Amino acid sequence: MAANDPLRKHIADLGHKPAMRVIGTFPHSPAALAGVKKGDIIIAIDGLPILNFRQIHRHIEADPQHVDLTVLRHGKTQHIIMRLRHPTPPH
Repeated sequence: MAANDPLRKHIADLGHKPAMRVIGTFPHSPAALAGVKKGDIIIAIDGLPILNFRQIHRHIEADPQHVDLTVLRHGKTQHIIMRLRHPTPPH
């Protein structure tokens, strides 16, 4: 989100810190299967405030099984457990 984005101000007014807006998910991806939707605002991952996309990526790499996303959807906060795929081991 841009620093002057009205949505960023609204999120801050609700008491949330920086966040990431979902612009879409890939079909059958862990996010789509967990129920993450276009327009969701991710405000935390495993209870930690979101600072930037790299933080999300590093956090997901650190726990390859699942993450608890806190999202803001239509003005309401909800938790989404996203189960991550395990890479297929080499044969």
